[in-house]
Amino acid sequence: ALDTGRNRIFIPRLLLGDLVVLDGETLERVARVPLDPGLRDVIYIPERNLVVAGNYFNGKLYILDGTSYRLLRTLWVGSKNRSLDYSPERGRLYAQAVSRILEIDLDTVLAPPFREHFGFSEEPPLE
Repeated sequence: ALDTGRNRIFIPRLLLGDLVVLDGETLERVARVPLDPGLRDVIYIPERNLVVAGNYFNGKLYILDGTSYRLLRTLWVGSKNRSLDYSPERGRLYAQAVSRILEIDLDTVLAPPFREHFGFSEEPPLE
């Protein structure tokens, strides 16, 4: 995947399971993001500054911040994740797995979890 605005190249490494980010001009490594073996497809979404990588082996999608490369969300979409696409008009991510195509609303997926939204802490208070 290419980020033409910041001149970056995103390369998934299938067997090593990491995402390598290269400077598009010098081809020097800018970052290496360890994920899981099976990374096959990656897209960059400039409107949202997100990197999305699909895993063919375990069926997961990894949604990363496009600046820090921090993992924001992991989704399971089904085995043999084959391709990814994004529709800026609809704000939807499309993931093709072996037997289906999923339409993913990024606003919903990236919203804070229910517990955080309503002010609940993850740990119960100590008495």
